[in-house]
Order: sequence, then structure tokens, then C-alpha cells
Amino acid sequence: MSRTSTTGALVWPPVQRAPILTGVAGGVGTTTIATVLGSTDRGVYRPGLSVDVLVCRSTATSLASSLTAVQSAPGRPVLLVVADAPGTPPKTAAARMRMVQAHTTAVIYLPWVAQLRDSDTPAQDLAAAVRAAQPPKWALPARAAFAELLDTLVPLLRAPDPNHRPVPRGPDPVTPAPAHPHRGFTAPTTFHH
Repeated sequence: MSRTSTTGALVWPPVQRAPILTGVAGGVGTTTIATVLGSTDRGVYRPGLSVDVLVCRSTATSLASSLTAVQSAPGRPVLLVVADAPGTPPKTAAARMRMVQAHTTAVIYLPWVAQLRDSDTPAQDLAAAVRAAQPPKWALPARAAFAELLDTLVPLLRAPDPNHRPVPRGPDPVTPAPAHPHRGFTAPTTFHH
């Protein structure tokens, strides 16, 4: 789904709206993911909210919360599992990732990025590294995860915001302002892949 330029840059195809991102709890990485995607962190997931990306950590507890959230979501969000430590997820977390798969569009694992622990601006540093023409070696696994996320999100973002509710009008008709095709969303133009 993603389009690659002649320089190897991963380009956002035209989309109608920004991705809707929430986390299963505070501190799971939703703001960092939103920064890299050029979107907005909509906070902690609330039952009944349609989301495109639900973010959790690679812990058993966080993944249990994600299963509860995706089962109450009116759609099939992408679950982005952010590593909480180096290496592979523990057995219980890995089993819960497999369990939640049936209720999602995709489960994408964002590996541990040790370099961000020593950064004053981790979200901006990750965004810059992932988007760089020649990313540092430490950013390559994260860039691969974001490329997979973009490929999965593009079809979802071509549809209108599922949470948008039309405002009822009174007896006097009002002429609406022309709608902007992207509803104010300015996606990063390229991700290098």
C-alpha cells in the first residue's frame, strides 16, 4: 500500500484523515507514536471509541488491557505493541499478542530502542531517525515497524472519521463551509524505507 519514491522514501499516499491513536493506559508510548506519524495522541482508550491504532506495552498486564479494549471497540484497530525491554516479549505477553490478533486489523511490534532512554526529546529523536534518508543503524528495526504500520493504516485513513457525528441543524438551513479533503491533517510527506 505504501508508495516508494525513486530515492527509496516511503511516501504517505493521499488519505482523508489523521489516524486516531489511543493507548490502553498512560505512559505506553502513544504520544511518541503520534509524533512519528504526525498525528495526535487522543489519550487513554474509552469503550465505544473507534480507533485506528491502539498502543500498549509488551507486558502481560498491558496486553490484557488491550484485549479488553479491542473487544469493546466498534471496529478492528491496529494494535501497536511497544517493547518495554530489550529482547523478545515474555511468554505470557507473546501468548496474549496471539490472542488479541483475532480482534484486530494487525498486531505490530515496535522493538526496544535503547538510544531513546538517554534522550531529552525521545519522540522527536525517533521521528527524525525513522524519517532520515540514511537512518542510524539503531533506528532500522523501528523504521521497519513504522513502514508496516503505514502500510496497514493507509486503507483505514481513506475512510471518514468513524467518530464524527453530524451536528443536528435547526429550522434555518446553514450553508456549510467547503470541507478540506484532509480535514486539517498534514501527514509527514515521506518516510524513508
